[in-house]
Amino acid sequence: VPFLCECGDESCVEAMEMTPEEFISVHSAPNRFAVIPSHVLGDVEWVVETGEKYWVVEKRPSAMASAE
Repeated sequence: VPFLCECGDESCVEAMEMTPEEFISVHSAPNRFAVIPSHVLGDVEWVVETGEKYWVVEKRPSAMASAE
């Protein structure tokens, strides 16, 4: 299933393929998001999982207010 990249770039409309189960797993923590590989904003998040089609990033605590 195509899902939109959840990176911090508001103009990003790239899609990534994930299963619904993968999407649910990524969002089991409120500060985790799925992004296109390399769409990481290193100053506000870090990579916690890498895959071929998407990476999982975790927002740093100081960035959570903007993520919410």
